[in-house]
Amino acid sequence: MFVPDLLHEFELGVWKAIFIHLIRILHTLGPDSVTSLNERYCTTPTFGQDTIRLLPASHNQVVLDLLFVLSTWHALAKLRLHTDLMLQLLQEATTDIGALLHKFSDTANSSTDIGDESSKGVVKLCTFNMNTYKMHTIGDYVEKICNLGTSESYSMQVVRS
Repeated sequence: MFVPDLLHEFELGVWKAIFIHLIRILHTLGPDSVTSLNERYCTTPTFGQDTIRLLPASHNQVVLDLLFVLSTWHALAKLRLHTDLMLQLLQEATTDIGALLHKFSDTANSSTDIGDESSKGVVKLCTFNMNTYKMHTIGDYVEKICNLGTSESYSMQVVRS
């Protein structure tokens, strides 16, 4: 039986893959788009209703929805105490992640022409790959938490005697 490993499966697997693909999408918008993102990120207030919009509206909404559900799922998965309600919310967030990852993949892979005319053809956008072990382990977390307890109660570290 494999135990979930949030650091390697989600944080360095799923989240990192999505973040890298978002940066690739930004590169298709032009050479200064990542710098523009950094500048906008630094000037956005910590609390409030402000958002950073760099993508076209159809892409932007998919990305915002995906980022919100990923952060919700991550927060629920890392709880140190899980109630039945929290596990139900984690299961719902898991279902939402699956649907939004497919929507993100379809949107990101079908539209490589989101850049302006001057940048088209300069950067080739790679397709977003969802066929990884780490993507598929997300669905196992609720069951493993029910069987093994919270994620900080076990470790993937090799123990030597």
